[in-house]
Amino acid sequence: MIPESVKPEESVVRDMTIPFQNLTSLPTPLESGQCVTHKHEILICGGAYQRECYSYDVLKDKYKYICSYPSEVTLRGHCVAKRVDKDSNEVTLHWLMMRYVSVWNDNEEKEIESAKTKHCNEWVPFTDNDNKPVYFGRYVDNCEGARVLIGGSNNHLAFITYPPNYICVFNMNTFQYIKQNTLPTDDYIWYHCFVAKMGNEISHVKEKINAKHEMLLFCKETGIAIEYDEDNNMFAFQTLYVCSTMRSFTGYAYVCVNGVILFFGGYSNGERARHVHKYFIKENKWMQLTHTLSIPLWKSVGVLNGDDTCVHILGGNDHKGDALSTHIATQVQVWMKGEAEKQWMLEEEYLIGKEETKRDINEIKQLEIEIGKKQYKFQTKELK
Repeated sequence: MIPESVKPEESVVRDMTIPFQNLTSLPTPLESGQCVTHKHEILICGGAYQRECYSYDVLKDKYKYICSYPSEVTLRGHCVAKRVDKDSNEVTLHWLMMRYVSVWNDNEEKEIESAKTKHCNEWVPFTDNDNKPVYFGRYVDNCEGARVLIGGSNNHLAFITYPPNYICVFNMNTFQYIKQNTLPTDDYIWYHCFVAKMGNEISHVKEKINAKHEMLLFCKETGIAIEYDEDNNMFAFQTLYVCSTMRSFTGYAYVCVNGVILFFGGYSNGERARHVHKYFIKENKWMQLTHTLSIPLWKSVGVLNGDDTCVHILGGNDHKGDALSTHIATQVQVWMKGEAEKQWMLEEEYLIGKEETKRDINEIKQLEIEIGKKQYKFQTKELK
């Protein structure tokens, strides 16, 4: 939502009849970027082979430099998570850690000087209580295209999904890995969708004794509902249906808002997509939308503004393989169900029915084969 005090020309999306609006281009091309929201700012925390970090003010449509990753750091498919401190004016970003204080404050020079003394707005190693660096993963692990969510009963757990098909839990208070599981899929999991089931924060269901946290993961043909039981340190997985037009795709921009996940673009077998999909979490149903991106995009990043009313899509990779400086935005309410989309849902439901019928027929045939084998063994035994 745009405050009333902001002039109309400063609003992010001005014409509600146009799905996407072009905003001021990024200061530098961005591929596989990582972004988090802080109040009315979007923090752009680097991208593939791009170390510079910027703050984008959604009200002013302007960028301001924050800092750069250390020169010895090379980024390719990294991920950034936000952990809100008790002081709501500060946000901690892991695994290299940055305590962020807004670069847009009115009393700018004094704030910047204060930030320097507190080592804010700079990337430093994430260290334990003995000031020793904390490292993620094993030497043999490939973490390109990993995703991370922050959750837990005290907002102290990092849930990390990474190639080829792993999920692990890291306790940020004790600086220890407390759980690792293999995801129930044969797909190579990277540059995927990994969201909390209830939106921006992992849903925390406190029952009589168990604290459970719910997440969703989509990548290519894989759809998984993930539940983590914090008290018993156990995962439970449930397979979810992936619609026919999304299978094989990865590297899409995505956001989770108002009980749905919106997917923008993606990549599959040399093809970069323009399509937009919507997944209804509660209903476990998909919809392909009639609006599409103006250009095919892959490895873009999607992020909501502070009040979850607007989706920003930043950067990406075009059909030539070049990183883009594109920054577009769209209002969440634009993505309403239309008649053409309803028809697509009906066709998809028909396809689901056909697939389920085919699966049932195959199971019956397999059962008949097993019964036939048993009858043959029984008859052979009688002849003897």
